[in-house]
Amino acid sequence: QIEQDSEVGITDIDSLLNKVKQDIDQIASDFVEFDTCIETRVMDMMKSSKEHMEWLKNTTQSTCLIAQKAADHAEIFRSECSKLNKKCKQLDSFEKFLDEIKNKLTLLETSADLLIGPEMK
Repeated sequence: QIEQDSEVGITDIDSLLNKVKQDIDQIASDFVEFDTCIETRVMDMMKSSKEHMEWLKNTTQSTCLIAQKAADHAEIFRSECSKLNKKCKQLDSFEKFLDEIKNKLTLLETSADLLIGPEMK
């Protein structure tokens, strides 16, 4: 009986060890699958992050180019406004000159009328 019990006990231990080994193999398999899944997800995230950073870099470069062109146009506009202001000042001076000539001609006309008198008109 004892010998039989010890054989049954060994068989039970062997089956338990086999069950433990199967469970460990399953856990190892699950871990490998889980690890692969995590690695794939991390790589996908890194790829997405890289693509986003490249897009951001391109957007920044485009924005910089547009900003530089806007600054160049603003400088051209400022320069043209400066030229127009200078021409406006010249026109103001010319208008003053014309007003002075008009006043002198009016004085001359008045003086001539006084010299000629009313009878010559």
